[in-house]
Amino acid sequence: MEKNNNIKIMGVFASVLLLVIIVTASFAYFGSFNVNLNNNIAVNVNAYSPGDAVFTSNATQLNLQVPAANMSQLLNGTLAAENTATLSVNLTGAEGLLTTCTYDIVYEYDSGSYIYGGTGTNHVSKNGDKEITLQVTNVNGTNNFASEKNFDYDSNWTNNKRTLVSKASISSTGSLTTQNIIIIGKFYNLNVSQESIGGKAFTGKIYVTNNSCKTSEIPTTPITTLMVANNTDIFNENGLRYEGADPNNYICLDNKTSGTCSDNSLLFRIIGLFDEDTSTNGTSSSGTKKLLKVIDTNNYGGTNGMYWNSAGKNNWSTASLKTELNGTYLTTLLGTSNVNSKLSSAIANVKWHLGGASSSNYETLTAEGIYTQERNTSAVYSGNPSSIYAKVGLMYPSDYGYATVGGTTTNKSSCRAKELFGWAVSSFSDCKNNDWLFTSQKSSWGSNKNEWLLSPFSSNSNNAATLALEGFVYLGDDIDSGTSNALFDVRPSFYLDSSILKIVGTGDGTKDNAYRIG
Repeated sequence: MEKNNNIKIMGVFASVLLLVIIVTASFAYFGSFNVNLNNNIAVNVNAYSPGDAVFTSNATQLNLQVPAANMSQLLNGTLAAENTATLSVNLTGAEGLLTTCTYDIVYEYDSGSYIYGGTGTNHVSKNGDKEITLQVTNVNGTNNFASEKNFDYDSNWTNNKRTLVSKASISSTGSLTTQNIIIIGKFYNLNVSQESIGGKAFTGKIYVTNNSCKTSEIPTTPITTLMVANNTDIFNENGLRYEGADPNNYICLDNKTSGTCSDNSLLFRIIGLFDEDTSTNGTSSSGTKKLLKVIDTNNYGGTNGMYWNSAGKNNWSTASLKTELNGTYLTTLLGTSNVNSKLSSAIANVKWHLGGASSSNYETLTAEGIYTQERNTSAVYSGNPSSIYAKVGLMYPSDYGYATVGGTTTNKSSCRAKELFGWAVSSFSDCKNNDWLFTSQKSSWGSNKNEWLLSPFSSNSNNAATLALEGFVYLGDDIDSGTSNALFDVRPSFYLDSSILKIVGTGDGTKDNAYRIG
């Protein structure tokens, strides 16, 4: 029975279809599955038992019904009905090991169901190349229905079964991993008779099969392998540095291997990888090492802020903030629940450079210019040291200056050529707005304070560098303890020894799945 373009005749046909669709329940139905495999793994890896690993898939249901009114549409290929189901596959692996499971997703017709397309008993002829379709998304492996495809019976079917996806995989290093697979069924109205499927129910189930799991050691990546210049977010500029508005450089210092950081106080970001002098006794050099510099994502200064030095002098070796960071702050950090056991030995006792700007150049220094001054042993106030060995400090002004990639109005090279003191100028706003050390602090804290940087001023004894609210660097802010104006934000920073630590697990550097150490 062809569908006619004449509206009056179409109205008669719609009435007939209404009776057929509702009374005889003409619809395609794709069912559900549920599988629970406990203790699937029973092998030893390096003498460690993987314990219990649980691989499950939750039930899902795809119900495709065609309303009669939709069958009265005139245009060929009009979508008459659509339904979406979510198939959840879950894996909780053994802590400390990598568990990987592979599986297939299969559709199988119920016994006695009508079968769409093909020939033989209970087979119903299809009416076009796009009548009943299926699409599967949000899954890896070989997806035979990655794009919308007619769901008719062809040579890919065996014993009324069809593999939708083969060799999909899911991995876990101890915490729950979930894959939500989207299955979309559609029915299209054609301008030819579709009576062949009228009154027919196509029922079956979608389930996981051929599942196989294995364990292995959690993969590790040397820090030097992670930190390679890629000209995307890691650049070689006086060290290998993360640059940009929001690079994936989060690192969590807990004992997990993936997922959300177990404690926000353990969430840091990577500034870069540097060759720095270290010391085992805190006074003399023990050689240069490749060290990963990180910075806290939290404001240690709290709501009220902290003084650079409550004594009002810019000698960092005796500053109250230096003492606080290497005392209370470090002790609290290492005592945090779930902190990585290697952290205490991995934080390097490193040389902190204490050169700084002067009254003659603080308004003119670029990122490279202040980097040079920081390491200039002559750019210190009389009586102050040019460097000290310590575990915890602050970021340098140069760290901030190098962290931008610029934007469309002011590009990276222009930001590099612009003095840091001038970044507040509106025409150079691309510099601060594409600098993660600025955007991350201001967006996450909602702070209305300046932030202390490390470099002491070299022209007098009571000034040090700050990152101002407006995004520029003031290389000679007053640290006078007698005024609340000297209470600023503080982001502690320290170096991790790359010879002790590696990157472990499946973290990707995002905030919710930060890199892990081990």
